[in-house]
Amino acid sequence: MRALFLFVLFNFLTACVSYESSIPKGYTGEAVTISDTYSNKTLSSAHFFYVKEMNGKPMYNAVRSTNGASSGQGAKLVAVGYSRKVPKAKLTLKVAGEVFRAAPILYMFNADENYAIEGEIEFTPNKDEFYFVKGELSETYSAVWIEDIHGKVISKLEEGEKSDKAPELVVKSKVYDPVFTESVNVDELSNINLGESSELVKVRLGEPTKVSVIEGNFFKRTRDKTVFFYEDIAQFVFNGGPDFIKIATVIEIIPVVGGGESNLQRLKKEMSSTDPKELREYAKKYYKSDYIYPNALDVISQKIEEELKRLSDQNTDAVAWLIRVIGRSKNSDYIGFLNDISAQTSSTKIKRYANKMIEELEK
Repeated sequence: MRALFLFVLFNFLTACVSYESSIPKGYTGEAVTISDTYSNKTLSSAHFFYVKEMNGKPMYNAVRSTNGASSGQGAKLVAVGYSRKVPKAKLTLKVAGEVFRAAPILYMFNADENYAIEGEIEFTPNKDEFYFVKGELSETYSAVWIEDIHGKVISKLEEGEKSDKAPELVVKSKVYDPVFTESVNVDELSNINLGESSELVKVRLGEPTKVSVIEGNFFKRTRDKTVFFYEDIAQFVFNGGPDFIKIATVIEIIPVVGGGESNLQRLKKEMSSTDPKELREYAKKYYKSDYIYPNALDVISQKIEEELKRLSDQNTDAVAWLIRVIGRSKNSDYIGFLNDISAQTSSTKIKRYANKMIEELEK
């Protein structure tokens, strides 16, 4: 309980800390960018990986930025990324990973899942202009590392056992420095992070095929959002309208469903899942996409047929969401497929969604 108290106290009182500039006064040399990232985003929490200190001096970071943006939102987390320019020189960085929650009370309700890791690494940027703090947090394994724009891990800090200490007390167990020998992920989509700036997305992928705006709602307290669409890759949603796109960061990545071979293989891998909860989350992700290709529908319809053969309370929700994806595609070729499902299923929920999607496709 004392550790939990320290954890909460750390998160919600350090906003008063005075932060140093990441570029020392008088420095005129070359600079590179290091960006904090986050993952596992829910309505009230996310896993953050960030620079806490540089050369012994506290640095403003994504956790502090998110804490400010979430203030006054109750249990709703408004996740915000953060990037900073740093000297192109040898640096001692204190990097950290933690589960950040929108309200103090949530730490108490999730006392067994407040994972954190922290430690110092020496880092010398000498190759790329853009670097990222990334990581992984779980009960059995946590890690935080520096990664270049190509997905290569430069320096890594990890520990194999869960610690019940407050974030500032967690000690490192292994450091691989200066180069951690790990295979480079060549899938550009996998390398792009939540919290990444529009500038970095363009550096990776070039100019978007299409740019659109989702207008905010004053009464719902939502802001304008900008969407970059890259053909055969994904839609990237940023937390700012056109006037703020230069400082906006990625808050959601919606992959194109099907289309190119790499996307199709990713879809097939995801559709091989036998975990109903995981399958449902995949389906919900597909449903958000504005680009669902015919070859994806073939894979999804086959998965629906497989799941219907073993339909139970556990997988009904996942099947219903996959059926919604069929309707979302606007592909009328699948009306007959949905009619067959409606006629043959004994599940009232599946029948209801099949009929509803038939209506959508007949419009």
